[in-house]
Amino acid sequence: MSRYDKYDPMVGGFRAPLAANFGYTSSLPDKAHADLSKVHAVGLSTAGLIGKFATAFPKFCGLLILTRPMAAGDIVDVMTDGEIVDLVDGEIKGADTLGPGTALFADTTGGGTNLLTTTSAAMIPVGFTVEISRLIVRCDLGVS
Repeated sequence: MSRYDKYDPMVGGFRAPLAANFGYTSSLPDKAHADLSKVHAVGLSTAGLIGKFATAFPKFCGLLILTRPMAAGDIVDVMTDGEIVDLVDGEIKGADTLGPGTALFADTTGGGTNLLTTTSAAMIPVGFTVEISRLIVRCDLGVS
């Protein structure tokens, strides 16, 4: 269950509305939804809405962790600079085991459930691990 650790919302990120419900099943809030408490690479639409980084949200803008269901239009904090702890190997594509110094990237193919990867080809850098489960976030926002 990943969570924000060191995060200053004044300089380490920004706020924007969600484009769609997040953590909902059959249009109802689902507190046990698989997307909750996981790190997601998110993108910004041309309407200024946040969604999972994919074709509809092509401008990579940071990382998002939600611990409760949120509805479309709710304002969320997107991290661009900070630290995330309790990172789990299962949240990262290509990571059998995370270790210190593992570089992580936003997956430009989007659409999956695990939107960070250890593969650097055609990906956008988001940070690196210092300990097994601590990610230092320094998003590269100028690439996408």
